[in-house]
Amino acid sequence: MIALQNHLPRLRVPWVPIGRWPTPLTALDLERSETEGGDPDGSTRGARGSAPCRIERSEAAGGDPYDSPGAAWGRAPRGIERSETEGGDPDGSTRGARGRVPRGIERSEAAAEAPDRSAGGAGGRLPRGIHRSETGAGDPDGSAGGAGARGPRGLAGAPVWVKHEGDAHPEYGGNKVRTLEVWLGHARAVGARRIWAIGAYGSNHAVATVLHAPRAGLEGAAIVFPQPISAWAVENCRALIASGCPLIRLRSVIGVPLAAWRVARRERDAVVMPPGGATAIGTFGALAAAFELADQIAAGLAPPPRRIVLAVGSTCTAAGLVAGLELARAIGLWRWPVPIVHGVRVTPWPVTSRVRTAELARRTLVRVERLGGPPVAIGLAGLIGRLVIDGRELGPGYGRSTPQCDAAMRALHGPECPRLDAVYSGKAAAALLRLHRAGVGPLLFWASKSSATLRAPADEVLRNAPPAIARWLRRAEDR
Repeated sequence: MIALQNHLPRLRVPWVPIGRWPTPLTALDLERSETEGGDPDGSTRGARGSAPCRIERSEAAGGDPYDSPGAAWGRAPRGIERSETEGGDPDGSTRGARGRVPRGIERSEAAAEAPDRSAGGAGGRLPRGIHRSETGAGDPDGSAGGAGARGPRGLAGAPVWVKHEGDAHPEYGGNKVRTLEVWLGHARAVGARRIWAIGAYGSNHAVATVLHAPRAGLEGAAIVFPQPISAWAVENCRALIASGCPLIRLRSVIGVPLAAWRVARRERDAVVMPPGGATAIGTFGALAAAFELADQIAAGLAPPPRRIVLAVGSTCTAAGLVAGLELARAIGLWRWPVPIVHGVRVTPWPVTSRVRTAELARRTLVRVERLGGPPVAIGLAGLIGRLVIDGRELGPGYGRSTPQCDAAMRALHGPECPRLDAVYSGKAAAALLRLHRAGVGPLLFWASKSSATLRAPADEVLRNAPPAIARWLRRAEDR
């Protein structure tokens, strides 16, 4: 929020400073030699130093249906969710009926995939969903990573830049710290004494809430529901229990609306956040991050990206970035072409609907104006055009890894690489590598997983877990 206040001091947004801003913005050369690295716990993060990551070609190319750059995420005309127009695909893909381009969509934005599925395709055509300007072809300054580009050498001559959101706080960082700074400020402004988070057993948002709420003089609490077992979910779940926070366990995600209503009715002095904090309150954290990014680019830390790649689960961060980039452009802070926010789906449609995400960005801009900020002349259709929702990496569903995710986590490890997990950031990394192989660039990876590894609590602490969660943890130990 610091960058937002610096540029828009009249914008009155209550917030609580928690994070260490700005988070680092660094370049990764994906073809240089791999270094010794990787934590012994398999978290794929070492201490960042001078040696970068690499991609093994055996991991990054060939053979699997996820490898081609012009696949499902790019099939759809921009701005249209098939499931939102004609009942469409269960994976939320966005292709129109019989391949027709809907009214208002440029044919170049819905161009057919090259038959050979290469980045250039037959006759120089690009994969559907990738614009020629994003591959660097024809850029006189080489800034998009074309053949004449200078700087670190990577695939297609283009390195990848990383925004290390995981470094936001030494105890527990990640993108949810930004969301919480605004939510905690809101809770204090309305006189709350407790703030409830909602998420799965291993929710990053829930852990961040219970660990950071006391910094605002509030008590953190969580409503949780089951999810597939993984090392990352178990780590977070144990931390939730060890915090001693009030905990409500649900049988499934279906029970969330009723549980939230009951808590809000019972505790008049509490604030109940929706999953991920995804409202026009929580999005202000990521909106401010766009301003921070603009300052870092202006300082020469990275070139302006063509795409910002990140995991999209609750849509809070993606919507906030879309809104923030437009607001920064409107006040002249973002002086370059506005990048596409490339959200990689880790939760299914309709939660991660493209239109729903863009609508949240629109509501965020409306709130900006209501709080004293400048109006932004862009409608829902324009915001949709700034956003891609990539369903290629979801795989079997939320919390379940894929071979592509596993390969990306093996490839992106080493001293300069962010910590990844197979629930969120690993799937986003898989899409990042796919785009990189297609020659899209410059690319910015929004690394959302906390860099800090949470310590496992003592066994006696875990005895305080609700019985169903304790059984879930025992099953995890037996695997």
